[in-house]
Amino acid sequence: MQADKFFRFSNDMLCVEGLDGYFKLVNPAFQRALGYSEEELCSQPIISFLHSEDSLPAALQSNVNTISSRVENRFRYADGKYRWLAWHRSFNPEDKFFYTSVRDITEEKRLNSEVQIAALSRIKNLSENFLDGFILVDREYNILDYNERAVELLQLEGKVIKGHSLRKLFFRLEASIFFKAYEKAFCENTHVKVAGFTRSINRWFEVSAYPFENNLTIFFKDISDSKLQELNLKLEKSVLKMNTISDFSLKHIIDFYLSELTKVYPEMRLSVSLVNKKQSLIFPLSSPKVPRFIALFQEGFPIAPDFVGTCSTAAYYKKSSGIPDINYSNANELFKDFARENSIASCWSYPIVNQKDDVLATVAVFYNNKKTPSEVEDELIRRVATFTQIIIESHQTREYLEMNIQRYKLVTQASKDAIYDWDILSDELYWGEGLEKIFGYRDSVTGLEWWEEKVHPKDLSEVVSSLETCLSNPTNRLWNAEYRFLKADGSYAHIKEAGFILRNASGKPIRMCGAMQDHTEIKEHQQQILKQNNVLREIARINSHYIRKPLANILALIETIKAAEHGDLKELIQLLELSGCELDEITRQIARKTYH
Repeated sequence: MQADKFFRFSNDMLCVEGLDGYFKLVNPAFQRALGYSEEELCSQPIISFLHSEDSLPAALQSNVNTISSRVENRFRYADGKYRWLAWHRSFNPEDKFFYTSVRDITEEKRLNSEVQIAALSRIKNLSENFLDGFILVDREYNILDYNERAVELLQLEGKVIKGHSLRKLFFRLEASIFFKAYEKAFCENTHVKVAGFTRSINRWFEVSAYPFENNLTIFFKDISDSKLQELNLKLEKSVLKMNTISDFSLKHIIDFYLSELTKVYPEMRLSVSLVNKKQSLIFPLSSPKVPRFIALFQEGFPIAPDFVGTCSTAAYYKKSSGIPDINYSNANELFKDFARENSIASCWSYPIVNQKDDVLATVAVFYNNKKTPSEVEDELIRRVATFTQIIIESHQTREYLEMNIQRYKLVTQASKDAIYDWDILSDELYWGEGLEKIFGYRDSVTGLEWWEEKVHPKDLSEVVSSLETCLSNPTNRLWNAEYRFLKADGSYAHIKEAGFILRNASGKPIRMCGAMQDHTEIKEHQQQILKQNNVLREIARINSHYIRKPLANILALIETIKAAEHGDLKELIQLLELSGCELDEITRQIARKTYH
C-alpha cells in the first residue's frame, strides 16, 4: 500500500515497462512532465515516442541479460518537441517487468554540448600549433574539422577534406588497425592508442583517439623515421644471426636481406654485385626484385668508366655514381634495354670499399621514376652498403679460416707429429689428429697431468724439471726435450718434442704450441748401428790378432819350401796344411759374427 502511494505521489517520473515494449503503468509525475495521459502512453509502443536516430529501450529486447541498466535517448513530448531522458531500469525476473525511474537531462545535455563545443574550439586553436595532426570525425567517419598539420602529414595538400569520409580518403581503411581502434573507441567509449602503416602514402603513424558523444577526436604523428630505424635494426639482427650459421651461403643471406628491405622500402629495388679483382670484372650476386639483372650480366662487366652502367663507374672511381634519367644518358645500350624491360627510369650505385681501399662490391638501387636519392635515401643506401660490407668480409674471413683449418688438417694427417696447443692458464691441452694416429689415444683435450702420467717414470723428473725451468725464464721462447712416452698399446715410444711459448706483456707464460715427434725408429736404427759397429770392431780385432799369425806361418813355410830339399817337403806340406785349416776356422768365426 505504501509503495503504491509512493508511486502515485512521487515528484519523480516513474513507470513500469513490459518486455513487449509497452508501458504498463506511468505515474502522474510522468504524465504531467510529458503532457500525455496514461491511456496515450500505454496504448502505443514505446519506440513510437523515440527519436529515429536513438537506441531502443532495453524493454524492447527479447532477451534480458542484466538486472539493471541505464540508457539515454530523445523522447517526443506532447508538444511535438524532443527532449533528452535518462532511463534507470531494474528488471524483476518474477513478474518480467522493468521498474524504471526517468529524469529529463535536456538542460544538462545542452550545457555539456556547449562545454564540449568550447573545448573543441580550444583544441582546434591549439592544434594549429601542434606538431601532431588533428582530425574530428563523426560516427560515419565524416571529417568535421582538422588542422593544417593533418593536411601536411597525410599529403592532402590542395584537397578539400572537410565533409569527406575518412574511409574514402584512405584505401581499405575498414581493414586497417586504425579503423579497428576507432571502432573500439566508439563502442567502448574509451581512449585508444595504436601505431601502424598507411600504405597509400607509405608512412608510419602513431594515433591517439578520444571519443565524445558521437564524435571522435583523432591526434596522429609521423613515426616513420623511428619505425624504419626499428625495422632496420630488427632486420639487421636477423641477417647477422643467419650469418653466424655456416649453412647459409653469401648469396642466400644477401637475397634475404634485400628482399626484406624492399618490404620496408617498397619504392626501392636493390642489387649487390661482387668485384673480381684479378679479372677486373663485376659479377651480379643478388637482385631479388630485378632478377633479369643477374641473368643479363652473369658473365660480368668491366670496371671502367661509362661502360655499362652505374656499377662500373662506382667501382672505377670508388664513389657513388648515378643516372637520374637512363633514357637520356650516355649509358651502354645493353643497360638501357635492360632498364626499359624492367620499368627502371633511374639508377644509383655505391661502392663497398674495405680498409685496404679495395672495392669488394657495389650496391645499386633502381627507381621506377626519374629521380636523385634524397638525403634520407642516400644515408639509407650507404647504411645498406656498410652492412653488406660486414656480411661479405665476414664470409671472406670464414672462407679463409676454413681453408686454413683444412690445410692444418691436411698437414696433421700427412705429418708424423702429434701437434698440441696448451692453454697454460686453464691447463687444457688441445691435441691434433696425430695423438691418435701416432700414440693411439682418442683424447682431443687433456691436462698436463694426463701427459705426465704417460712419460716414462725414469724420464719424468728430468723432463718436468726442464719444462718448469724453461717456463720460469721470461726470455725463453723454445723448449726442447727427449723422453719415452707410453702408447695406448702399452709400449713406449722415444719422443723428441719442441714447444713454442707465448707470454703476456709481463713475461708470464700463457700458452705453448708444439709437436711431439716419434723417434722410436730412429732410436732403434741408432742402436742397430752401434751393434754393427761393435761387430766391426771385433772383426778388426780378429783380423789384427788371429789372421796375421797363421798367415805369417804360411808365408814362412812357403819360403822354406822353396829352399828345402826334396826329403823335407812332406813335413813342410803338413805344417802348411795345418796353418791353412787354422786360417779357415778364423774366417768362419768372422762370418758368424757378421751374420749375427
